[in-house]
Amino acid sequence: MLELSKDGDNKNVDMLVGDIYGGDYPKIGLKATTIASSFGKVFKASKEERKNFREEDISRSLLYLVSNNIGQIAYLNAQAHGIQRIYFSGFFIRGHPVTMNTLNYAINFWSKGKIKALFLRHEGYLGAFGAFLRFSNRRRLSFSENFSLAQKIGGLQLSAVGALDVTPTNAKFPLLREKATYNPDTVDLSTDSKLQFYWIDLLDSNLKDLVNLVLTWQGETANAASRAAAFETIFRDHLQRLRKEPNAYGRLSIRSLLDLREQCLREMGFNDVFENVKKTENVAAVAQYARFVQEADALPEFERVGHLTDNVLAGNMYDWGAQTVQKLLLDGNLAFRSAKDRVAHPIKFDHLDALREKLVHGPAYKKAVIFVDN
Repeated sequence: MLELSKDGDNKNVDMLVGDIYGGDYPKIGLKATTIASSFGKVFKASKEERKNFREEDISRSLLYLVSNNIGQIAYLNAQAHGIQRIYFSGFFIRGHPVTMNTLNYAINFWSKGKIKALFLRHEGYLGAFGAFLRFSNRRRLSFSENFSLAQKIGGLQLSAVGALDVTPTNAKFPLLREKATYNPDTVDLSTDSKLQFYWIDLLDSNLKDLVNLVLTWQGETANAASRAAAFETIFRDHLQRLRKEPNAYGRLSIRSLLDLREQCLREMGFNDVFENVKKTENVAAVAQYARFVQEADALPEFERVGHLTDNVLAGNMYDWGAQTVQKLLLDGNLAFRSAKDRVAHPIKFDHLDALREKLVHGPAYKKAVIFVDN
């Protein structure tokens, strides 16, 4: 039935909001495609007409009916117990983006965006992990994925699943204001279609330039051109799938899109496309380090905070992945000094003055630690 549902169209079977109102019903935030009554058109049809309904359409409708019910029941239980995250797992979900997308939509709809639906990549091993941790003295463990032994992300596969390696555990940063609800993603793409298309289109338009960067920086290693072409095809196929079903692989975020791109690169044998440029830039950065520290030390404390913040932003610019930055890197025109000249302070995101005031004129802080991803 799950296989049948992939080729089905529920609007041939379900009664939709658009069938009743002739379009969206914005008064209560319902789109025309929202299901008003599962199997509503079957119910209204005559006995003879019911023979014309396709099994594929019926399967898709039933999938939505069951998934929406599971989503609502899960939401109600989460609400009753004060839970903010719901994890879904099982064969009904595994490798089936339509189910995942429906569950994500249902949780988001019923909770008005307050509760997240999450999906685990290695959920088939939860029982084994539980048994291991239950009887192991090594309770504080962390695992990372080793993609050299990855289940393929290309072709018919929907997600790459690497072998799990034990890694040293890092404790949560103890000074987070709310550890339980911390989310590193500052932009939520899961419900904003405009932002979804913007970022998917951006990564798509940058893809050709990224492939050129891969070939330029990696050098002519074994089959590099054919592997780079395969990466481009696989990643673009995933972007196409996400345009149709944005939450097919779980909650969509900028980070999840970049992770997906990284998985595709690794599958094609490109473990770190920026390795050579990092080495070059590190050598240049170390040579400048003493002078930069002297400049910072010479500044009054109030100015120093802004100076250091601009340095952090300039260093992070290398990781933006934007088309302009890629071109500057490829042409050799992005050095730390030139990057710093390009640092902007958009009003929407810039709280530098408040930070500076708090650090310099506020309580007597001895140190401030800034975390940057690179």
